[in-house]
Amino acid sequence: MAAAVSMRAHAAGPRAASAQQQHGRALLPALPRPGAARQLPGRLLGPPAPALAPRRRVAAAARAAAAAPAAAAAAHAAFPALQAALEPWLPYAMAAAAACCAGLILLMVVAPGAPLTQRSARSNAPLLGLAVLYGLVLTASWATDTLHLMMPGSLEEGLKAGFRPQFFPTLESVQALFGRPFTAASFLLHVAAINLIAARAAYLDACCSAPWSARSAG
Repeated sequence: MAAAVSMRAHAAGPRAASAQQQHGRALLPALPRPGAARQLPGRLLGPPAPALAPRRRVAAAARAAAAAPAAAAAAHAAFPALQAALEPWLPYAMAAAAACCAGLILLMVVAPGAPLTQRSARSNAPLLGLAVLYGLVLTASWATDTLHLMMPGSLEEGLKAGFRPQFFPTLESVQALFGRPFTAASFLLHVAAINLIAARAAYLDACCSAPWSARSAG
């Protein structure tokens, strides 16, 4: 009896050991093969998170929408060579014009009796430089559809029955027009020139009646 039990235990021993080995292998993590060792970093990095994909699409759509007016303006530009030549220098020219106008107006307000202020206010050089820059930017901003956007409509529509006013700017046309970089830059230069001319006229008019102007002139 004891011999039979011993023989059964001896026969079941290898099976139990094999089962324990298989159970241990199942618990251990799967190791990469030697040939796949170079692919491990790529697997660890993995594809981009699915949540980032919509954000990237939204950002790409926003960039495309921002570049659409500039691309449309470049496609319909009346003077593409002038526009291409001015485009790299446009931000610097706008910054210089704004600094010049702001500096001159600040001098007229803070130090009206200073010799530098009087010489700068009586000089036509700032206005001449601003006028030249404004003319160049305005010419470069002109496109084949600029006049249509400024005065949309047609004579045929205006002559139809009913009250149909034509050739008046609409909100959509103004938005499309000033969404172009050169048109917006020309508008800012126009405003800067008007402010500088008004400030210069007020300053020179005040110089004629100010008591310090007579002493400085003498």
